[in-house]
Amino acid sequence: MKRILAIGILGSSLLWAEGLVITGRVLDTRGEPVSEAKVKLTLKGEELAEAEANSDGGYIIKAEIEDFSDGLSLEIEKPCFSKGVYRLSSEDFAKKDGSYYLYTEKTLDRKIMAGFWVALGILLLYYIFIVLNLLHITQAAFLGASLMLFVSYTLGKFNSDFFILSFGRAVSAIDFNVIFLLMGMMIIVGIMKETGVFQWMAYKSYSLAKGKIWVLVVILMWVTAIASAFLDNVTAILLLAPVTIEIALVLGLSPL
Repeated sequence: MKRILAIGILGSSLLWAEGLVITGRVLDTRGEPVSEAKVKLTLKGEELAEAEANSDGGYIIKAEIEDFSDGLSLEIEKPCFSKGVYRLSSEDFAKKDGSYYLYTEKTLDRKIMAGFWVALGILLLYYIFIVLNLLHITQAAFLGASLMLFVSYTLGKFNSDFFILSFGRAVSAIDFNVIFLLMGMMIIVGIMKETGVFQWMAYKSYSLAKGKIWVLVVILMWVTAIASAFLDNVTAILLLAPVTIEIALVLGLSPL
């Protein structure tokens, strides 16, 4: 008898439970997506479900409640942004097949916190190292990035005001397409240099210019323009830079 009563109570609770599906995007004031934002669905202060915004700011939350009434809220927060609390009511949802659906886009205002000043200080330190030639530009960039991650994962763990960026966000900012393009073109340029093609192109360009520097500059400009029409700009520069350097060395001029 008790077992039958328990099954009846469970069945009635499932019958009255209503499903909620909330999808949306988190944007900043410029309309750009805010990734890694924490989105919480609460009912009268009690958390029902939580999600994290992906790279395009999108998220999806699914939850079940027994009584769809007032007190439902959507809380969105992320370091360096003001926390957003949005009240939801049954009128905001579309109902279908016993479930409620809602799509919403929310905007978070940026907030100047301790992490902003730390990042600004690291940026100024980066430029000081470059201007005073204390470090190579690559070493200075690595040092700046390392300091930002160090602060985020040390002080930022104890106080979110010091959080600057996550490791995943830092990796996603790297354009690996450009890196591998440059690496591949440098390999091709290194092989082509051994064939003497750059010396040959420099000789032909100098012959057409008949030794006149300004005519040679115009020829190189046209060759660069034509190459850029068919190749990527970076690829064209990597191919023509050795030719220009070779001509400058032959003429006894500084390539710079």
